[in-house]
Amino acid sequence: IVRHAITFLILAFFLFGPLFKGFLAARRLWADPITRRELRGRVSSMGIQFHPSIEWMKWESIIKVNQQPDFVVLLTGTWEFAILARSFFKNEGDWKALLAMIANKVVQVIE
Repeated sequence: IVRHAITFLILAFFLFGPLFKGFLAARRLWADPITRRELRGRVSSMGIQFHPSIEWMKWESIIKVNQQPDFVVLLTGTWEFAILARSFFKNEGDWKALLAMIANKVVQVIE
């Protein structure tokens, strides 16, 4: 009986260990104030800027766009990406302005 209990504990460790580690990592991530901060930025003819950064994600650097009804994912040639959700924008006009800028300014290199 002791042998079965030890075997069960070892099996449980290997089965539930990664799940528990993932839970702890997610909990740490969501408790981090940097992760939970309010996001701000602006979209212009130059590109996209996320505050408080001074760097711009220029339209010319974007090589792939994945457009869905509620969000847009932009990928650059340096493997940076931005996920812009519809809920980030104040109104429907701002969302449509972003979609129009993407259509006019971005040349997709990757299909």
